[in-house]
Amino acid sequence: MTFPTPPDFPSTILSTLVSGPRRAVFPRDVPQITELVGLCFSGTLDYSSRQILRNVRWIAERGGFFWKLSILLGSVNSEEWVAASVWEDEGRVVGNATLTLRKPEKGAWLISNVAIHPDFRRRGFGRGLICFAVDEIRSRGGRNVYLQVDVANETAVRMYRELGFEEIGRRINWTRMPGPAARVDPAASGDPSYRITPRRASEWREEYAFWKGISPAGFAWNTPLTAGLFRPSVARRLEQVLLGESEKHFLARRGGRVEAALFSFQRFFGWEGFLIQTEGSGGGVELALWKEAWKDTFPQVNCLLETAPESSTAVLEQLGFQKRRTFQWMRYTIKGGGP
Repeated sequence: MTFPTPPDFPSTILSTLVSGPRRAVFPRDVPQITELVGLCFSGTLDYSSRQILRNVRWIAERGGFFWKLSILLGSVNSEEWVAASVWEDEGRVVGNATLTLRKPEKGAWLISNVAIHPDFRRRGFGRGLICFAVDEIRSRGGRNVYLQVDVANETAVRMYRELGFEEIGRRINWTRMPGPAARVDPAASGDPSYRITPRRASEWREEYAFWKGISPAGFAWNTPLTAGLFRPSVARRLEQVLLGESEKHFLARRGGRVEAALFSFQRFFGWEGFLIQTEGSGGGVELALWKEAWKDTFPQVNCLLETAPESSTAVLEQLGFQKRRTFQWMRYTIKGGGP
């Protein structure tokens, strides 16, 4: 899809004010940033995310030397805590936008953890913060800026559109918890016209081409679609063995044509899958794919599933999944950006 060239963001002059947007200073601003993110996303953060915020804050409070040492040792993710734009009001951080390189795409950046303190909303701080963040990315030679936003947050969606961000895809997040829901029989009634097979190593190009045709934005908003995600690799297999996880790919064919694909990971703490399918295939193909995937899935683990809008809500709910959130993936192209 070709995106129209959006209007340039205005040069931000608010950074010269005592109160307004500025570059974050690490580790000095980290305690306030983590507190703000925890407050604004309290309803959506899982236990692991909350624990990461607590750990990063504790490390930041130990001082600069300890912060640098923790980055060196890997205790702090240097990619996630390398750049951010914050909105300061009389010495207090009341807004945040984290900036991260989107590898391996050249000149691509992510904006995440966009948060404005509830007491400071509806004052234009969010718009000003995003403008400042894009200016910062432009100054670093950025070309494309990506973000994801909950479609239920209509105010944020409207703001991003007005600023020139364009939608490039949507994904729905589902969960399936252990317990009674796990006893739902996934073999109930898959569509017999679909032939479900584990993907053979020699079929990785076919799977990759299918993803490119159906979902060019990929299966994770922060990772571009690349052949390396599908190509079998001894090194990746060894890494997964060491981490105690396994990777499975399933293809659904009808009349010899691939109409759906499921990319899944089985880990110690649960199962995670990414499902895409052709338009109009919602219904029996989900049942048929899950029947096959269930053979390698322990019913007592948590399941996370991400699907495109084409998937059948009724069927997934029948299988015990509960819809969590629908995300809109968006991109802004900086005119004249890049090296």
